[in-house]
Amino acid sequence: MIEEEAGAVPPTGTSAPAASASLFLVLLLVGDLVYIAIHLVWTETKLLNSPLAALDVDRGYAEFFQYMKLLWTVLLLTCLSLRTRRWGYLAWALLFAYLLVDDSFSLHENLGKVLASRLSLTGALGLRAIDFGELLVSAMAGGVLAVGLGWAYLRGGEELRRSFRHLLVLLLAIVFFGVVVDMVHIASHPVGWLDNALVILEDGGELVVTSFIAWYAFLLVMAGDRSEGASVVGRIVAVAAHGKAAFRPRR
Repeated sequence: MIEEEAGAVPPTGTSAPAASASLFLVLLLVGDLVYIAIHLVWTETKLLNSPLAALDVDRGYAEFFQYMKLLWTVLLLTCLSLRTRRWGYLAWALLFAYLLVDDSFSLHENLGKVLASRLSLTGALGLRAIDFGELLVSAMAGGVLAVGLGWAYLRGGEELRRSFRHLLVLLLAIVFFGVVVDMVHIASHPVGWLDNALVILEDGGELVVTSFIAWYAFLLVMAGDRSEGASVVGRIVAVAAHGKAAFRPRR
C-alpha cells in the first residue's frame, strides 16, 4: 500500500467520513429545531414558565447549545491544524473562540455601552447609541481577526484557501443573522407575531448556521480539505449524496 503524503487525509469521496458528517449535521439541525420549538411553546402557550426557554435570552437553553457548537468548532479546527500542519486553521479557531467568548460574556454589548458613553454617540435611524457602540466593537474585533485570516489565506495552498472561502461564506451568514437582522429588529420596533418572527429569524438563524459551521469543521477533520466541491453548496450536495448510506437499513 502506498503511504500517503504527510498531513494528507482521504478525500470526501470516501463514504464513511461523508456519511458520519451527514449524520452529525442531521443531529445538530434536529437540536436546533427542538430549541426553536421550545421557544414557540414558551411564547405561544403557558406550558413553560422559565424565560430560559426563549431563543433570545442570554445563557438560555438554546444559547448553551450554541456555545457547545462553537466550542466543538474551535476544538475541531485546532485538531485539524495540528494534524495536517496547516496552521492557517488556527486563525479560524481563534475567530470562533472570540465568538464563543463574546456570546458567553456579552462582550460587544458591555464594551458597546462603554464606547457609546466615552465617545458620546447618539442614536439615529431607529438605533440607539449603544447599538452603534456595539457595531463599533464588533468592527474593531473583526478588523483585528481579519488581519490574521488574510495573512493565513495568502500563505496557504489551494486546499486551505478553498476551505477559507467556505468558512467565510458561513461567517457572513452569521453576520447577516446576528448583525443585520438584529439591527433591523431593533430599528423597526416590531410587536406581536412580527417581533417573535424576527427573534426566530435572528436567533434561530444563528443556531442553524453554527450547526453548519460545526458540521463543516467536523467534515474537514474526518474527510480532509481536498474535496470535489468548489463551493459550500457543492460540499453539502456531495456530503448529502454520500450520507444517504447512513440512513439506509442494513441487509
